[in-house]
Amino acid sequence: MANNALNRTSVVILTNKSGGDLTKGAVVITGTATAKAFTTTTTSGYKSSNIGVLLENIANNAPGMVALGQWTPKINLASSAALYDFVKAHTVAGQGTPHAAPSQAGDFAIALETGTTPSAFLFGIPYPASFDASALDITGTFALSGDISPSQITSNQNDYNPTGLSGASVLRLNSDASRNITGLAGGADGRIITIYNTGSTDLVLKNNDSGSSAANRFSLQADITLAGKDGCILIYDSTSSLWRCIGKTPGGSGGSAGALVLVEQHTASSSASLDFTTGITATYDDYLLEIIDLIVATDNVTLKMQYSSNAGSSWYTSSDYYSAGQYIQNGAGTGTQGANPGDHFVLGAGVKNTVSRPFNASLHMRQFLSTALSKSLHGTFNYTNQSFVVGGYMQALLVVPATAFNAFKIFASSGNIASGVARLYGVAKS
Repeated sequence: MANNALNRTSVVILTNKSGGDLTKGAVVITGTATAKAFTTTTTSGYKSSNIGVLLENIANNAPGMVALGQWTPKINLASSAALYDFVKAHTVAGQGTPHAAPSQAGDFAIALETGTTPSAFLFGIPYPASFDASALDITGTFALSGDISPSQITSNQNDYNPTGLSGASVLRLNSDASRNITGLAGGADGRIITIYNTGSTDLVLKNNDSGSSAANRFSLQADITLAGKDGCILIYDSTSSLWRCIGKTPGGSGGSAGALVLVEQHTASSSASLDFTTGITATYDDYLLEIIDLIVATDNVTLKMQYSSNAGSSWYTSSDYYSAGQYIQNGAGTGTQGANPGDHFVLGAGVKNTVSRPFNASLHMRQFLSTALSKSLHGTFNYTNQSFVVGGYMQALLVVPATAFNAFKIFASSGNIASGVARLYGVAKS
């Protein structure tokens, strides 16, 4: 015991209450109901009391020397340690588990040699020990440096769990188009994650979306849209088992009453239709559809809209769509458009395919999910028909009060939609 003589080991005499004989190098804990005694644990990463190592063989119910700190000549491990591996309690009684840096919760020693029975340096208590942070005062800098930059998001994400999330505090994300994130894995009590959009297209954190497991969802006042360079700070609430937002950049939309929250977006590129199948949820009862610079591929077509009750698996085609539009045309007079009734809403009639004269509209849409009210649409439009540049106002009603609808599409009576963007926003309730 030369090292003990040099005061390099903290030794106490404790009684073996493990229920069996133990050998030199066994890993033991002081968490026992008997005073001045030790036992063993099968809890991986145990950290509820002191962890020590036997300095000699000790029979059951017999006293013996236990190293509780500093140097020990031998520690029994479940697998071979590399030099300076950290060690924590193993699931086999009396053994430790070595692992490479960085340190982990429950670490109580560092191996000073290689092998399964190396000498080791003992910390005395497992790492990290709990402490009272009720009056924590940090006078220096504070950093959350565990940032990761996962591969580009190219589809909507449920239970998002990118490589490296377990050790990350900052997620630097980007996407190829507007994408939804319905939940985030890795929640633990008080864990803080910052999400930062490094790209130029929107990322939408969805409020309480069933696409993710309940324990991975976000609990928000409304969906939060992170445009390029926007960010959001989340904290995990283990009582409710949900992520909550505790801060966001001014550009991160969502939250206050009347705020517009982007819920779905489509960009036309010789598209047969623009199908909105995910954005309509119980989060909102009022939506704003912005149609921007839309060009039809074929001249002299009707631009139409139909609804779906099954997320776009099929489309409602009965003649229950009523739409009426009135417009002022350049040159002289006024005009009308519509279908009363028809199997679609009429957004524009006789639309030209001139690239320099796109179709634009701003339309409010309501009562989608109601099973008691007809579905209404109203707003303004401007485009060029076969004779005039027109600008006007439309009112529309789908008279199917008993059916809830959760999708719609925009399409032309013939040909496709060559280009343009359509964005659907939810109007925050509170």
